Amino acid sequence: PGLDWQKDLKLSALGPNDVKVLHNSIQQGVNMIAVSCVESKDDIAYVKKILGSKGQHIKVLAKL
Repeated sequence: PGLDWQKDLKLSALGPNDVKVLHNSIQQGVNMIAVSCVESKDDIAYVKKILGSKGQHIKVLAKL
């Protein structure tokens, strides 16, 4: 069978340290976050999910 690189090699746009930074960003009161290596809207949705209701005011920008 062939390799489906989008399915089989999917890497998260965020690493464990990035998640910590997002949580700290909420505490610091930032109003905008830029995310690198965004491949789809799902990556942005994942960031918003991590931010949750406490970070719903934070705008998320995709750095393409």
